[in-house]
Amino acid sequence: MTSEFSSPSGAPPIKIDWHVRKAAEGDYKIVDVSIEGISMALTERDEIAAVADRHGGTAEGLNHALEDALANQSTTASK
Repeated sequence: MTSEFSSPSGAPPIKIDWHVRKAAEGDYKIVDVSIEGISMALTERDEIAAVADRHGGTAEGLNHALEDALANQSTTASK
């Protein structure tokens, strides 16, 4: 499914592709969004891979990085 975002400022419209899949319950679920050809799912996967690489390239290192991020988020939220 494709849509366009038009800015009131008159900038050229932005093409958005919605990738949907029919779920087991019969509903449709958005599984990816591509904006001007850039896949959000692939971008997220690449970001996760980069975090893992910075923390030893292991699942354990990735888990520690995620735990640290969550701890920092809760500390920031409580201020």
